[in-house]
Amino acid sequence: TSKKPGIFRRLGNQFISKLMEGFLEKSRKLENDFL
Repeated sequence: TSKKPGIFRRLGNQFISKLMEGFLEKSRKLENDFL
């Protein structure tokens, strides 16, 4: 059971990193549209 928190933390980090990647891609597209 001691391994579960690490797995959840790893999945959370992957989820957050994917969200950040998508957010950065959207912001780049918005910049390209405005410029």
